[in-house]
Amino acid sequence: MLRQIQPYVVLFSALLISLWCTRLFAQKNIHVQPLGPEQGLSQSSVLTIHQDSLGFIWIGTRDGLNEYSGNTVKVYKHVLGDSLSLGGNQINDIENSSDHNLWIAHNRGISLYERKKGAFKNYEVGQIPNNEIRSISIIDGQVCASGWKGVYIYDHEKDAFVKPEFDVKKAYLLDASVAKIVPSPNKHEYWIASSTRGLIYCNVQEKVIKELSSDSGGITLEAKERVEDILFHPNGCMYVATYNNGLYECDLSGKPLRQWSSSRTGSYRSIYNNIRSLTIDNNGHIWIGSFQGVGILNPETGVITDVNILHGSVSIDNASIRSLMRDNNGSIWIGTYHDGLLLYDDYFSRFNIHYLPSKESFGSHNIVSAFTKKNDRFIVGSENGNVIVYDKDFRVTEQYSLHGKSNENVVIKSLYYDSTNDVLWIGTLRNGLYMLRNGQVHALGHADVSVINAIVRESENKLWLLSDRGNGINLYNIATRSIEAFHTSDAVHEVVKKSRAKHLLRVDTDTYLLSTVGSGLICFENKPNGKVKRVLPEITDVNHTLIQHDTLYVSTAGNGIILLNKNLEPIGSYTTWDGLLNNTVFNTMSVKGRLWINSINGITSHSPEEGFVSYQVFNGFPLSEINEGAYLQTENGLLFGGKNAWVSFAPENVYKNRYKSSIFISDIKVNNAPISTIPRFNDIDILHPEKIVLKHDETTLTFHFAGTNYIMPENNTYRYMLEGFEENWRYSTHDGRAEYSKIPPGRYLFKAEAGNNDGVWSDQLTVPITVKPPIWLTWQAGLVYLLLLFGIALLIRNNALKKAEMRHDFQLKELERAQIEQMHNLKVKYFTDISHEIRTPLMLILNPVEEMLEESSLVPKDRKKMSRILYHGKSLLQLVNQLLEINRIE
Repeated sequence: MLRQIQPYVVLFSALLISLWCTRLFAQKNIHVQPLGPEQGLSQSSVLTIHQDSLGFIWIGTRDGLNEYSGNTVKVYKHVLGDSLSLGGNQINDIENSSDHNLWIAHNRGISLYERKKGAFKNYEVGQIPNNEIRSISIIDGQVCASGWKGVYIYDHEKDAFVKPEFDVKKAYLLDASVAKIVPSPNKHEYWIASSTRGLIYCNVQEKVIKELSSDSGGITLEAKERVEDILFHPNGCMYVATYNNGLYECDLSGKPLRQWSSSRTGSYRSIYNNIRSLTIDNNGHIWIGSFQGVGILNPETGVITDVNILHGSVSIDNASIRSLMRDNNGSIWIGTYHDGLLLYDDYFSRFNIHYLPSKESFGSHNIVSAFTKKNDRFIVGSENGNVIVYDKDFRVTEQYSLHGKSNENVVIKSLYYDSTNDVLWIGTLRNGLYMLRNGQVHALGHADVSVINAIVRESENKLWLLSDRGNGINLYNIATRSIEAFHTSDAVHEVVKKSRAKHLLRVDTDTYLLSTVGSGLICFENKPNGKVKRVLPEITDVNHTLIQHDTLYVSTAGNGIILLNKNLEPIGSYTTWDGLLNNTVFNTMSVKGRLWINSINGITSHSPEEGFVSYQVFNGFPLSEINEGAYLQTENGLLFGGKNAWVSFAPENVYKNRYKSSIFISDIKVNNAPISTIPRFNDIDILHPEKIVLKHDETTLTFHFAGTNYIMPENNTYRYMLEGFEENWRYSTHDGRAEYSKIPPGRYLFKAEAGNNDGVWSDQLTVPITVKPPIWLTWQAGLVYLLLLFGIALLIRNNALKKAEMRHDFQLKELERAQIEQMHNLKVKYFTDISHEIRTPLMLILNPVEEMLEESSLVPKDRKKMSRILYHGKSLLQLVNQLLEINRIE
């Protein structure tokens, strides 16, 4: 059963065509990245946007100033009683000053943000309290402030904003309400956008100021026109944005050439009457920010393109635009009232997402399951039984709903358009085969084959049906509407058995490669006595095959991609180790030598130049999950399906974000205290610190850094290393923080790089770091220690020498004493010997003398003589005995 829901679509299309013919404008969808209070913005009405000299984005809102680094949003507001805080909270304009400082125009005057100090210096403009300033301009080095009470200039000597001294006629025009001052390409000429006096011309050298009132070719630029913005284009024209009468194109003399407004006709008719801001993109197109939304003017054709702003599937309708800016990367920033800040870049449009009609029309299981192409139209099948036909511009032209016998939704699994017979063949889940012709559907039965995964033409009147049951592959005869045998059907079915057939590739007239889950890859010939064999018998699950330059790419379930040569022999493989997103690959397609590989959670491209590059939700691919059979290759690009939507893209338009961001240090903490709070670091430039010297007890160091990539900044990464402290890179997520503790004394080099969402790394940031040792470990202390050691060594040496000398003296004395003793002993021995030698003969002499004296016969005279001999002999003996006694004592 088929239910067609087409008439209201036709009516709606007619209405759109009618509106198109009335307005004669082109339409463009742009996908944006939002930044609002949910991401930290102080308020959702953005009045001004500015990129500073370092690349940071500054956002002025109705309630606060915001500094956006891609990582975080830092908010500045006025604080009662704090003279160093921001002077006012309604931020109207921001402009660069010297030394990376910023001028801020707000509802209470002007503030100068001094980045090194992290503080604001506030000015009362014209000495008028709460004098609201609308814009800041730097012209030839002169700071000019514009507001409701005219123009002021900054006097360096007075350090104040004063009225300019301009002695010419109509100098009073400088007291009119001024929105902006813009220098002309012509030297010494400036144009002033006034809210009450229209367009004002000023020539400083010739001292001329005049209101511009011009009427040319039926285009009138009134003298009291409310002018909000002025843009000079490389084509030599000036574009003037007004709040009531749209956009004017003028020559450099102010003569109007063209006008776009609701009062004009033809291609110059525009809904953008109330324009607040202009900017120019990389293509030279002018972006128009107005109360009525965003438009894009092509100055060459004069056509304004209406812009439909999308975030995902949500359209940001009726967006009131207050500010526009093009950044250094060419991205366009859109400031809105109440809808926050929006970032647009062509990068976001690489993949085009097409949402299926609402779930209320089709049930809840709204998943794209199959594609086919009919001439220049795309046909999409979903798992809740819907067939949706899109034209070449991806607009729905026809819709059908398939239902089973009990009016239940039929799950569509495959589509094939037969251009010869103008028939759409539909394979289903357990409901068999359907045929759609002339808006009518016919159920052809064959539910026994269960799931029809693919339908492939075999010949003019025959189709291959690939299924989960019924032997996997069957040949369907269109004429008889029946399944019939083919030449090698028995042999093929014997190999396939209960496997699920997924894909069929015709190699030549009779040879096929059948991909199955269960029996792997099967090669068979559909001719009498044809051969049937399994290729890669060890691989049981194969989803798809592709032949490219004599190489066969076999997409498997779990084994990546296996490469075979023309003889079906393995020659290589691709897996996640090589760069595949997943080892389960649904299919592989080739576009201009570049492979596109489809897996469940994204796609991967491969080329010899870039290698493997994966695309997932985190880097811009819109689908978080791709349905297995939902893919199609056309002459214009590739299509993939998933839940609620499908994606189309031209492969040549898919590229990496090659913007190489800058990296800066946003904060440094020493022992968990901000470095700015430590007095000796008052003069340090945190953004570009030349050197950091820490004390020995300052061993905990924290760096906060930011990279200036704003495209999908949640996917920014950082790598850093403290050289000398560690050997390998460490990686950080988008918060950008490096922490170190217990850093020993020494010299180090901190290195950091920022990677954008596609892994393109910035130039390296380096900061030399020295951790001083404690005083007892300094070189001076070491020198003292060395001197002490030298003194101690010298003292020890002197003591050793003295001991050696004393030892030597002692040894000499001992030797001398021994010699003396030896001499004494010799003397004693000599005297003893002599004494004995004397005593013996002396006794021999005395004994006879005594005997003779005892004789009575001795005459007196002789006795006397003998007595004398005896007396002197005994005296001599006594002396000898005394000598012997002395020697014995000694």
